[in-house]
Amino acid sequence: MTNRTILVIGLILVIAIATNWFIEITEQQPPPATMARNDPDLYMVNAEMTQFNEKGEMEQQISAQRMTHFPLTDVTTLKEPNLKLYSASEEAPWDIVALNGRMLPKALLRDEIVELWDEYEAATTPEARLAKALDKLETILQHTQGDNPPGFDYRFNLGYGREYTAGDPLIEAMRRILDEETERRAEEEEG
Repeated sequence: MTNRTILVIGLILVIAIATNWFIEITEQQPPPATMARNDPDLYMVNAEMTQFNEKGEMEQQISAQRMTHFPLTDVTTLKEPNLKLYSASEEAPWDIVALNGRMLPKALLRDEIVELWDEYEAATTPEARLAKALDKLETILQHTQGDNPPGFDYRFNLGYGREYTAGDPLIEAMRRILDEETERRAEEEEG
């Protein structure tokens, strides 16, 4: 045998021993978990959280009999939640109550949706002003077309949302039609 043959056989032997050693070490390690568990990492009983805006004004308040957070999905489940949403344009907060609820993780479009909602609430753009005007007109339309309780104050709608329905000729024309129908329904109610 030549030196070269001995060297090749020795090299093959070293590679075989190293491969065998590597396989044994890998087989001794426990297999990685195939699925992570989503056990709760936090829970609160009779919890209440309050969020403020940059000006220090209350934006929302949420309370629940129990809040449980799951870290894998970043979801918090709520038992008997009560959510109050405060707005500078509304005197009374919105009060939302449920038997169960979930607080979801920050969504990809959540900031944009909240920004659009704030824009709508403040009616700061032509699109938001149009949406706000149509929202007010839809409420008046329901009152003129639907069944209302005896003694319903139809004339309340004659001033309702007027600041949002002024300025656009098409919206003003729709408003005139609804005001005429509102007046007709008010006269019917008065007998």
